[in-house]
Amino acid sequence: MYYHFAILLLFRPLIKLRIIGSYVIPRDVCTQAADAIQGLLRSYAQLYTLKRTPSFVPYFVLTSTIMHLASGSSRGSGPMTSPAAHSSTSTVKHESSRAHAGMPPPPTEDQPDTTSPSSTTTAKLHPRAAEALAQGIADLAEMAPCHHFAEQALSILRYLAKKWNVDVDIPQRNGS
Repeated sequence: MYYHFAILLLFRPLIKLRIIGSYVIPRDVCTQAADAIQGLLRSYAQLYTLKRTPSFVPYFVLTSTIMHLASGSSRGSGPMTSPAAHSSTSTVKHESSRAHAGMPPPPTEDQPDTTSPSSTTTAKLHPRAAEALAQGIADLAEMAPCHHFAEQALSILRYLAKKWNVDVDIPQRNGS
């Protein structure tokens, strides 16, 4: 899980970009890492229980679930509000001053700014991402009685889903 978590953190800032001359697509690498974390967690849950996980596991699950939320909501049609909105024309250019400054390229006329929080359209989730998102939420809910951060992670997901206009059912704990 540590390995896939590190890969997810490493490639996350590049998620909107396509790297010229490379077959590596950061969005796909992040999605695969998030899927791997979820798969390892399923194996762990079968062997033990999610109530007996090390204290860092909720952080891994939150990160992979955010990836599924961002990735899945960006594949729908219409305006997208996820920060991971897909841009098939964005590229990393070594000579670009924006790239050297760590800034993504500006949207072109035929490519709207998809990270704008002002959009009010509810994003449609890709079916595979919706399934992975539901599993991540269920895993965090199962860990919540034993890990305080798992409950906080659910609140973070609630906030992000609302901010990105993604319709997701995230249960609230009694007294929250």
